[in-house]
Amino acid sequence: MRRHRPPAGCQTGRQRRKSYPVGYFHIDIAEVRTEQGKLHMFVAVDRTSKFAFVELHENTDVSRSCYCA
Repeated sequence: MRRHRPPAGCQTGRQRRKSYPVGYFHIDIAEVRTEQGKLHMFVAVDRTSKFAFVELHENTDVSRSCYCA
C-alpha cells in the first residue's frame, strides 16, 4: 500500500519528536515485585541513540539513587 501526501493545509496529527543534544539521558526509577521480593530498577535511556542501561538493586537509599543518576 502506498502512502500519499496529505492535501495542503491538512493536519495529520503527528508531531516531530523533539531533538536532544548527544548525552542527554532520561532516568527512571521503578519498584519491581518478584517471587523473591521487591527490587528497585534504575533505567537510563540516551534520548539521541536510544541506548538503554538497566540496574536492579535489592536495597536502595538516597545515596545509591544519586550515584546511579
